[in-house]
Formats: sequence, C-alpha cells, structure tokens
Amino acid sequence: MDDTPSTDRTQRRRTTEQTDRTAGRRDVVKALGSAALVGVLGAGTASAQSTTTAVDVEVRLSETSVAEDEATTASVVLVEAPDGISGADLTVSVSDTAVATVENVALGEALTVVGDDDLQLADDGSSASAMGYDLERNVQSGATDVELATVTLSGQSSGEVDVAVDVERIDDDEGYTVSTNTTGATLTVSPSESADGDDGSDGSDDTSDGPIAEIDPRATEVEAGDWLPFSVTDRSGSDAWITSLEWDFGDGDTGSGWWVAHTYDSPGTYTVALTATDDDGRSTTDEVTVEIE
Repeated sequence: MDDTPSTDRTQRRRTTEQTDRTAGRRDVVKALGSAALVGVLGAGTASAQSTTTAVDVEVRLSETSVAEDEATTASVVLVEAPDGISGADLTVSVSDTAVATVENVALGEALTVVGDDDLQLADDGSSASAMGYDLERNVQSGATDVELATVTLSGQSSGEVDVAVDVERIDDDEGYTVSTNTTGATLTVSPSESADGDDGSDGSDDTSDGPIAEIDPRATEVEAGDWLPFSVTDRSGSDAWITSLEWDFGDGDTGSGWWVAHTYDSPGTYTVALTATDDDGRSTTDEVTVEIE
C-alpha cells in the first residue's frame, strides 16, 4: 500500500505543469490537421483576450440524494453559448470526500480529448479535471444546455457535500476567452439499508466473482490512427480500494492509470486487458475486444 500522504499524491496530479499538458497535446494536435484547429482552445493569440458577455456554467445532478453505496452523475452544463465554443478546461470538486468522492470523468459528446492528460482524476477522489476541444464545430452560436463534462459521484457516508465547478477557461468559436459565472450543487448521502447488516449481510460488497475494475471504452470500433479513449469503472467495493491499474492494448503497447487513450497503427481485432490490484493484494483482469478498420 502506498504510504505517500493522499494530499501529496493529489497535489501531484492536480498541479501538473501546464507546459507539460500543452507539450503532451502538441504531437496529437499535429496529427489532426491545422484545418481542424481554427479557433481551438489556446490555438491563437485571440485566446488571450476576453469577451464582455459572461456565460453561465452549472453543475446538474441526475439524483440529488443517494445512499452510501450508490452513485450518481454530475453534469457540467454550459447554459448558453452565444458565440459557440472551441474548447473548455474545467475542474469538478467535492467539499468532503468522507461523504462522497469523484470516481470517474468524461467529456460531453460535443468535445474531443486530444492529450493523454486532458482527463485527470485526483487520487483521493476530491476532484476531476477535463479539457476538451470542439474540433467538429458541434456547438454553434446560440446553442443551449451544452454538456461539457460528466463525473461519477459515489456516496461514502451520510451527510451533505457541495459539488463545485471551477472553469479555467472557455473559448468561443473565434478563440476568445469567455468570462463565466458558475453554479454548484449539493448532494445528500443517506445511510445504506445494508450498512448495519439489516439484510442479514455484513454490509460489505462482495466482488469475489468479478473484476475489481472494468474497462469502459469510448467506442469498440474506430479507424486506424484514431485516438481511442478508455476509462475505468471501480468495482472494488466499499471495503477496499484500487492501488494499481495496468493496461495492455494488445498491440505490444501498455499504459497505466484511471484514464488512457491509444491509437492503433494497423487494422485488425485487438484485445485490451486491464489488470487491477487493490490494497489487499487481490488482482483481477478485465478484457474488451476492439475492431480497428
């Protein structure tokens, strides 16, 4: 088990140098072609300027109340985009990880991940950050209720927790940075019915018959050379936590972490394997097959 204080591990992940993030995206951006990058977040000098009209960004919960062993989805929504958007960079956080934690993060359908580190999850479950780009011009001027990102919130113990969004920047279609007003939400976590063994059990989650972590691919069929993102669904239960996640993409390349993206050079059928290890030393492997055309 890692003895590094959780605050230190969290700080390392959340404070990744911006220059490193930019450099990590640069090679990927080149592969996408310059025509697709007109107005993309931070792509031009106009992005340093700011428009006068502020836009509203809200956190919306699919359920405002969950039990200790349940999860819900929080969506980060741009209420209206008067001038469209070319990209967004934001962080979602919870005020008390003893009550609820952030377990997963994904971009909205309109946005595209470019760099391997554009989706990040704090080790202690306190926050998740997401950066994405509207390369296909999906969000036009006047669009409403644009989902920028989603996170999964998992109830840990009874109480209330504030869910906040911090917008680093949103750029419009011309690359100008837009001012934002943000509104958070409050999640209520209630005691689980099985927490005290009322159902005859000991109140713990039994994952002995399945993997402790499952692969969640963005797609299972893509073109050769396209980026294919993968995220992780935590099935370890409330009495254990995952300490290691190792990926095998089936083409000789490997990776690690809660979120990865990979490209395949050649068409074919590949088996992606995720090996997870928890703090008790239990290790399981989950697999998914992807078709590369």
